[in-house]
Amino acid sequence: MSTHWWYIIKVSDILHNLWVKDTLKFSNKFSTFLPQIQDPWMSFTVLLIWLSDDQLIVEITDINAPLKQTCDYCGKDYIYTFTNKIIQTKAYLWEKDDDQFELEIDKKNKTINLEKWLCDNIQIEIPVVNMCKKCQKKWREETEELPKYNSVIWKSN
Repeated sequence: MSTHWWYIIKVSDILHNLWVKDTLKFSNKFSTFLPQIQDPWMSFTVLLIWLSDDQLIVEITDINAPLKQTCDYCGKDYIYTFTNKIIQTKAYLWEKDDDQFELEIDKKNKTINLEKWLCDNIQIEIPVVNMCKKCQKKWREETEELPKYNSVIWKSN
């Protein structure tokens, strides 16, 4: 899949200026890495902080991503809105030796590409069991009627 240009951020203006901050707001952004995203698409805020000679903190907040999901109980489609999650990582000027850090600064163009990293982080947070609001309410009512069993309390010495 190709990256959309609006997820590529030029960071050359803050490189090598310690503790310089830059905030960018995005709205109505689509991504092929998140095919279930729906209109009005995704909005979020990016905070960039130059931390040292070779690393940048990238923090994404105010995420609002309406996603089309299918309810596992009734089979109907509904919109699950992913909101208010803070995602943070570091980006480096050098090539990463391991997968611990998911962003790398393009040395030639002095840019970072947020698209796949952001979409992967949203995908991880989508609930494993999908339930529309009607089925959630029904499930809560049914589980409240179940008999209460003794719970185990674990104690440490």
